[in-house]
Amino acid sequence: METFKAVLKKKVSWGDLDPLGIVFYPRYYEWIDAASQIKEIQEKTVLLNHEIRLSKKSTILAKAYEEKRICIRKTEDGFKAIPIPDDMRERLKGWQ
Repeated sequence: METFKAVLKKKVSWGDLDPLGIVFYPRYYEWIDAASQIKEIQEKTVLLNHEIRLSKKSTILAKAYEEKRICIRKTEDGFKAIPIPDDMRERLKGWQ
């Protein structure tokens, strides 16, 4: 199965900065969500790998790992993670 890596090239603009000229931290979350790679598919969760690099030198500026529960069921007590269905698991494998 072919694998994919999401890449987002982003030029930081004035609107991404706070009054001191520092990148407003929620922007990092937007960029990370847009360029994610699945590291591992578990029974009920997906582990995502994120990297932010300086494109000219490919220097790693930040690394992040995230665990997402992607299938949930609403119960009387709230929400509960359920196993990822086989068909969805197969589609997700293409993003590893």
